[in-house]
Amino acid sequence: MSISAGGFSDTYNVAQFHFHWGASSRVGSEHTINDKEYPMELHIVHYGQKHGALSQAAARPNGLAVLGFMFEISESDNPSLAPIVDKLSEVKYKGNATALATFSLRDIIPTSLTRFYRYSGSLTTPPCYESVAWTVFTSTIPISESQLQKFRQVMSSDKDAVTKAYKPLVNNYRPPQPINGRVVYANFRLDPDAATGVKASAVVCAVCFMVLLLL
Repeated sequence: MSISAGGFSDTYNVAQFHFHWGASSRVGSEHTINDKEYPMELHIVHYGQKHGALSQAAARPNGLAVLGFMFEISESDNPSLAPIVDKLSEVKYKGNATALATFSLRDIIPTSLTRFYRYSGSLTTPPCYESVAWTVFTSTIPISESQLQKFRQVMSSDKDAVTKAYKPLVNNYRPPQPINGRVVYANFRLDPDAATGVKASAVVCAVCFMVLLLL
């Protein structure tokens, strides 16, 4: 899988994807849209093809491109997430490993990818290189409370000081950061009364990009 066009001068190859989630469904996403927080966020991390590898691209300007997708609570389970959710109990503790059945990321992400925000930012975990072209989509992914709860049952490597039991792996997200002069762009017309837009590090201005091509 790779992405190109959409304002990019390079083709970016997928390196990995991961999730951020909260202890409750009121929090969990690393981005907010018009001040709304989401219970979970999916990041698909890409590296610039010209750099050859993720490790070589990570510290280069615009070396990385990350696609961000928000999750919203649905009344029923999302069957597209089953290949991942059904295996979470097998990786409950650090060091556990399991094998997933083959599935397509296309089945997980929204069908519509035509509306998104774009800004230049950083990785959200150390060493937090400022090398990321972020693309945050407005279309969301449905997930049920029971599916989210399976993510929250995975354990971190931290132990309770009193009981010595492992703590649940929750709230693994970084809060929105200061603007620091950045601007977030949108490839669709914004409502002037809702110009707060994405908060990860900026205010939103409207601009037109070509749509991303997912291959």
